[in-house]
Amino acid sequence: MTHCPTADVLLDYVAGSLNAAQAAGFERHAKECSRCDALLASQAAVWRGLDEWKPEPVSAGFNRELWRRIDAEAAPPLWS
Repeated sequence: MTHCPTADVLLDYVAGSLNAAQAAGFERHAKECSRCDALLASQAAVWRGLDEWKPEPVSAGFNRELWRRIDAEAAPPLWS
């Protein structure tokens, strides 16, 4: 078995941030390494899922209510 690249290389490959030579080297390795090929497939599925995810819209007063709650928790107790 050949030496597997680090997890950072796998993530950079899936993110498309490797240069052409690095990407080609990883692709050659993944074709011969079932472990890296499986990791690549599962990581690519995660990225596709994240790309497809659409967050729910927040209400117009969301930020105001969030800061109100944060301020209320950060306030000193009334009995001190």
